[in-house]
Amino acid sequence: MGCRVMSAAMLAVLVGCADEPSSPATGDIVFHGGPVLTIEDGVAEALAVRGDRILAVGTLDQVLREARDPRRVDLGGAALLPGFIDGHTHLVRQPGRQGRSERDAIDTALRLGITTVAETAGWQEYVDRLLALEAGGELRVRVVFYPDYNLSGPGEEEPFAYIGTWYPANPPLVDDGRRLRISGIKIFVDGAFSENRGCYALTDPYPQEAQDDPDFPCPDPRGALLIEAAPLADVLVAAEEAGYAVAMHAIGDRALDHALDALEQARARTGGPPRPHQLHHNFFMRPDQMQRYLDLDVPFSVWAYAHTCNAEVHRYWFGAERAQWWANRFALARTGGRGFVESDFSWRSLPEDRFYHRPVDPLVLLWALVTHRENRHGEICEPEPWLADQSVDIELALRMYTLNAAYAHGIDHLVGSLRPGKRADLVVLSADPTIVAPDAIPDIQVLLTMVDGRVEYCAASCPWGSIS
Repeated sequence: MGCRVMSAAMLAVLVGCADEPSSPATGDIVFHGGPVLTIEDGVAEALAVRGDRILAVGTLDQVLREARDPRRVDLGGAALLPGFIDGHTHLVRQPGRQGRSERDAIDTALRLGITTVAETAGWQEYVDRLLALEAGGELRVRVVFYPDYNLSGPGEEEPFAYIGTWYPANPPLVDDGRRLRISGIKIFVDGAFSENRGCYALTDPYPQEAQDDPDFPCPDPRGALLIEAAPLADVLVAAEEAGYAVAMHAIGDRALDHALDALEQARARTGGPPRPHQLHHNFFMRPDQMQRYLDLDVPFSVWAYAHTCNAEVHRYWFGAERAQWWANRFALARTGGRGFVESDFSWRSLPEDRFYHRPVDPLVLLWALVTHRENRHGEICEPEPWLADQSVDIELALRMYTLNAAYAHGIDHLVGSLRPGKRADLVVLSADPTIVAPDAIPDIQVLLTMVDGRVEYCAASCPWGSIS
């Protein structure tokens, strides 16, 4: 049968879009006619969805043999992938800063092809709001939430200030049938380069020129170490025994030393956590620390946007050699480390500002990982050689945005790749990001986003052909 353009409304009827008032369609959905990027098992011809699960992946003939009363969706060359997983963000819990609601934030995620977010940090009020959204059937993305364990900066009396959010009063929430998971806690190991939160904990002091600057925000010239290795190991052990994983905010190399030491000490006592502990941010990872990440097999987040336009500013504040450590987390991901993508988006701008210095758009961040270019108000800044040499290829970048992130957050048995039995969390892109020119990646459009086999976002038009 020939092809014709199919509207979003027509596609919604076909695959059972949530907003379509007509009776739900029956039968399995078979996607074909475009590359199916499985992440783990290469490129397939077709994929079938039954209910909320992936039924089959393979050739079209293989998939059709397994499908029941199949409804065929011809992608017409568009690419089918696992939904994107933002491994560290504040997208859903903070939209009030810009006059948006949590529902608006969820709509934004789905429009961008994001099907899972790891919300890292928040107090009891955020837990309550997420629970209310889930109870009302309005949590249309998966949320892995990490409530705060301590304050994010030095307290008045001591650097480490326990605040008692959620854990240890509650057991982990790890029901695979629910959209909300509370399976970990967030610990701040060092500061955040601000006067009220202290600064990144460095082994050697910040450059003297930076310290003499009236805008230098750090009360301590070596930054703020909020918890040392021994007490941190005690928290890790207690969390493991309660069934929790720990996401550690650690940016400076001194903070990373203490976090890595704590991981080693805790592992010697317990044998390892029930779900992976993770290190988040990892900006100033020394070259000699990289092997420790590999030895511990610790997942680590990678802030994809490299701030190429600010290279000189980073040299000023942190020193020429230390500024180049910015590239080490990319290098570690390239050499077998379990890197996963973080946007660290925080509603300081709107998501529609695609090239804001903390963008949330996966296609922008994939472009940044592959090229290390930065777009500042239309000006493209090129990476210096020390950074350009650590560019991530698109296949690894996609893995970091899907399966690696799923592993880090203990949900790789559910999502992150396209395999039979996993949840049908899918995204359809207008072009295959593995074959377009790197600079064309931001031009790719999200055409459809599916969560649990349910279409949660349809583009204004879906120009990928017709039903056979």
